[in-house]
Amino acid sequence: MHGSLGSMTPSQRAALGDVLRIAHAGQAMVSVSCKDKLNVTIVKTVRRLDDPDVNSLLSGIADATRGSVDHGEESADSDEWIVRSRDMDVTLRSTRTLG
Repeated sequence: MHGSLGSMTPSQRAALGDVLRIAHAGQAMVSVSCKDKLNVTIVKTVRRLDDPDVNSLLSGIADATRGSVDHGEESADSDEWIVRSRDMDVTLRSTRTLG
């Protein structure tokens, strides 16, 4: 796949559909881009960075993509994970709300 969502294989489309359904069920925002590889960014707003909903999202995405999970950047108000698979990379960022 290079440069176009339209050139995705059926298995890539299915995995992307699964990831989008998981993100939607988790009430998260999603953006999708495609250059050399499909890239999905998911942002979940939480009250606490250790929110169990984030772990559920991460587990579901890793299963859907058959990917491996790496911990990304971390700050006082956000945490990031990257799920890498053959077909796509998914970045899951949890952002803590104030109040």
